[in-house]
Amino acid sequence: MMSIAMLLGLAWKSLIVAGLTLMLLRLARSRSAGERSMIAHAGLAALLVLPAAILFLPQWAPLPASWFAESAAPAVQLATTGGSAIDPAPAHDLQSP
Repeated sequence: MMSIAMLLGLAWKSLIVAGLTLMLLRLARSRSAGERSMIAHAGLAALLVLPAAILFLPQWAPLPASWFAESAAPAVQLATTGGSAIDPAPAHDLQSP
């Protein structure tokens, strides 16, 4: 199933492909109609293949995941509570005298 984030990603990628196709068509104004048609058909084929490519090809992450993990706050801090997520007892209560 396609989520909202996947649909938004598909939308901006489609805009980029369509924009590049239109820019190439603009640059190829003086070329023959056959060449312009080939550019337009390649852009249309790329737009039609894009949803399947997003679903079936692996995701490309050019930045390391550790760059994003450092900025996120930890979900559970065991060092400050001294207990587990099930029984969060303070650290001083766990030590025996």
